[in-house]
Amino acid sequence: VANTTGGQLEFTGVAGAASTTQTIAGTGTYNSAGPTADVNVVNTTTVDGAGAAINGVRNLTIAAGSTFKNLGTGSLTLAGGVSNSGTIQLNGGGPACGDASKILIRSTVAGTQRAWSGGGTFSMIDLDVKDQAGSASITVAGAVNSGNNGVNWTFASCAAPTPTPTPTPTPTPTPTPTPTPTPTPTPTPTPTPTPSPTPSPTPTPTPTPIPGFVANVSTRLPVGQDPNALIQGFIVQGPAGSTKKILVRALGPFLEGFGITDFLANPTLDIFDGNQVKIASNDNWKTTQVGGIVTSDQSAEINASGLAPTKDPESAIIANLAPGQYTAVVRGAGNSVGTGLVDAFDISGASPARLVNVGTRGLVQPGDGLLTAGFIVQNGSVRVVIRAIGPSLVAFGITNALPDTTLQLRDVNGAIVRENDDWMTTQQAELEATGLQPSNSLEAALVATIPPGQYTAQVRGKPEATGIGVVEVYFLQ
Repeated sequence: VANTTGGQLEFTGVAGAASTTQTIAGTGTYNSAGPTADVNVVNTTTVDGAGAAINGVRNLTIAAGSTFKNLGTGSLTLAGGVSNSGTIQLNGGGPACGDASKILIRSTVAGTQRAWSGGGTFSMIDLDVKDQAGSASITVAGAVNSGNNGVNWTFASCAAPTPTPTPTPTPTPTPTPTPTPTPTPTPTPTPTPTPSPTPSPTPTPTPTPIPGFVANVSTRLPVGQDPNALIQGFIVQGPAGSTKKILVRALGPFLEGFGITDFLANPTLDIFDGNQVKIASNDNWKTTQVGGIVTSDQSAEINASGLAPTKDPESAIIANLAPGQYTAVVRGAGNSVGTGLVDAFDISGASPARLVNVGTRGLVQPGDGLLTAGFIVQNGSVRVVIRAIGPSLVAFGITNALPDTTLQLRDVNGAIVRENDDWMTTQQAELEATGLQPSNSLEAALVATIPPGQYTAQVRGKPEATGIGVVEVYFLQ
């Protein structure tokens, strides 16, 4: 640390060293012009860039309670990733949205994306962003998208408020679903289309009424060998110190009862946190694998929940999750393949924490080869934004993305609740007001307030196209 005159902190690393870790424990301005360094903002510190050109930061980490901000001009050029558990507040030109002055966000190596992660707050306005990606879902209002940014970055107009943070639709590891068509007759298993094969789960009773909440999310797709695992990303949101108790299942043999003959015979289940660290694993739900967040045998509690898998080879984990981003990954034991289902049940409805998003990427094929995301709403109405993403994925290296998507939301009886083909044709103003509108006019999206019940979002290619698509369901407050 050098030159603290006038309250300004100027960090230039250690001369001749290329990997210095700098820990900032005071309030001031950070200007990096020296060797590449790690920067950690800790101890409820506020670091104000104040228009500086911040260059060569290898890894920028914002601890819980701390703030990294710049409400002026300047740039942030990254040689590594950003991990945010606190607050990042970048607003080019000051408080107003739409200023001509933009804060530049860049990579030290053009074309090399830098990963942004963490469950903190991202307040991003009037930025010019290029070569950024990661697992944290970030919405920038009044922004310039200069290219090569990940699907976790959304560029909105100034009229759109910053939405609730949501997980990346393509969590690590990124899957490429098995391209072989798989029979998927209707009705499909819980909680995807009609009728649901299992009863609607009932959260733990509470003595006082609670608002509407999402009790279950699920995804069914072909499961291949790595990297073609079945992956479901979801986010838990809530106040500091809160947790959400969730039961996650990986099903395969159960699907045979619904006419699916190529079911995954022995599914395994792993859960990763937002930093891609494995926090729980299971292979056969009656045999608990202690480790990570699993500290004792869970078979009795899973059985008592009423949601235990019906087949012994299927997997399940009960997880008490703090607010943050998570990924459930289903594979076949012994590199086996077949159709599998992953679902997550909220079994602590009274908690102030809640599920706010589910996102799944998969191969969409004609006929029954659609991409689905099922969910259950309980206790009261919930407002949702649902998106069917396809052509915008090309910008992120997915060459076989769906060129055009359609979207249907169906209820438990299979009736269409709402549908869309090209999001700008119907609810453009409403979607833009959420800040969650797709970036491509050929992508479908809808916003709706829906009462308690079971629902399925279905994505197809148009016209009868095959390609990679993403279905996302955002549960708004």
